Amino acid sequence: MMLNAVKKSITEGESKFFLLILLAIATGIFVAASSFRHGVFRSGTDLAFFDQLVFLLSQGLLPVSSILPGVHLIGDHAAFVLYPIGLLYVIFPDVHWLLLVQAISLVSGAIPIYALSLNAGLAVATARTVAVCYVLYPGLFNINFYTELRTETIAVTALLWATWAFKTDRDGWAAIAVIVTLLSKEAMSITVVGLGVWLWWERKRFIPGLICILSSIGWFLLSAIYIIPNFRGGHQMAGTWHYESIGDSLPEIALKVLVQPQLLLVRSIAPDRLFYYLLLLLPIAIGLHWRKIGALIPALPMLGLNILADYSGQRDLIHHYSLPIIPFLFVWLIDSLGYLKRYDYRQWLSRRLLIIWAIIGFLTLAKFSYFWTRYLPLMPNARIVDRAISLIKPEDKVLTTGFVAPHLSHRPIIKLLEGDWDLARIKQEDLDTVLIAMQHLSAATPEEKAIALKVQLGNSPEFNLVYHQQDVFLFQQRLQ
Repeated sequence: MMLNAVKKSITEGESKFFLLILLAIATGIFVAASSFRHGVFRSGTDLAFFDQLVFLLSQGLLPVSSILPGVHLIGDHAAFVLYPIGLLYVIFPDVHWLLLVQAISLVSGAIPIYALSLNAGLAVATARTVAVCYVLYPGLFNINFYTELRTETIAVTALLWATWAFKTDRDGWAAIAVIVTLLSKEAMSITVVGLGVWLWWERKRFIPGLICILSSIGWFLLSAIYIIPNFRGGHQMAGTWHYESIGDSLPEIALKVLVQPQLLLVRSIAPDRLFYYLLLLLPIAIGLHWRKIGALIPALPMLGLNILADYSGQRDLIHHYSLPIIPFLFVWLIDSLGYLKRYDYRQWLSRRLLIIWAIIGFLTLAKFSYFWTRYLPLMPNARIVDRAISLIKPEDKVLTTGFVAPHLSHRPIIKLLEGDWDLARIKQEDLDTVLIAMQHLSAATPEEKAIALKVQLGNSPEFNLVYHQQDVFLFQQRLQ
């Protein structure tokens, strides 16, 4: 018995070391990828938006955006999780904190994945294998690499911990994980509703399931009716424009789906939706069993929204819209592997084969090729833009392009060169610095408008061209 205890202790120590190394490597890769993208000026307005708000918060200033004028830190998605991140900016204000937090939030899901695997009766070696498959899931790499920053990345690991806690009757820990999930983004409420339905349907736990459902509905209503309208500066609630073919507002969209449920049915079998299901399942399909598909119940609300959306970006492994689905794909995988082990099915399915399949899925679907196809060619020009940025003082009020904004967002006033800008508007907004980098215009800034503004500023006696190299132009207001 003592020998068994020693062996168990050694195994647990080895597993902790294994997970630590796995998380360190994955986090390093994720941070390096997102930092490289940021360094060549391909992280855009969303990162600038969050970075400015957290910076202002850390400086004791009112966290209200100038990028999306009038929007408070909690007015975008009621993302209260940004408040503790502000403490990191107190230590040292740097946008890479956000990239690091996002990377850790995504890859640390490997820990509850490992715990869920052991709870399902899988061997320690198999649990480690599933953890590796998780960090190799191409959607995690792509979302971290491509979508700048999303607060719901914090919910990914929280949802996995909530699932583990509910499965092991640790309701207190589950409650904490659910709260973190809800505070990451108001839209995560629908996933928590799904979690409550899963508790009720699959686990036969009526009271915890009902609490999840009622609390998430209550939080969503509070966010949608009070918090967001009062802290969003009059802007439309984010994301509703992805459903314009259904309705123009959240109540209208919800009512139409309830009254015409065939909308969901018809769209769910459209070819692009079927391909979306394939993308989601392919990296782990080898280990799934249909009898354990009930594990996907919490993912169904977000899957339904992605199916209904007009915007095709909600149905790929690049954008963030599939984040709330990914945790439950792996819960399905773990439950399936436990089922296969229990009944001695698929004896050919070895740990090595699971890893090989995951690697193939990663090499096929991960967008690591963006390094050399999209970003590496920008490096020479990025150095030029960096030199222009070094000439801008922290107190300057800046107008710049969307991809440059995250490098200049540590200031109360920064505006995006989007829409119609001319000399009169610059004066009206009381801006004193304009940086135009032609290779780093966002999709919302047509090249001809940027050129027209450059010509206006060049001909204005009130602005001076203080830096120009290649297609990078820095104008600053002349001193009176």
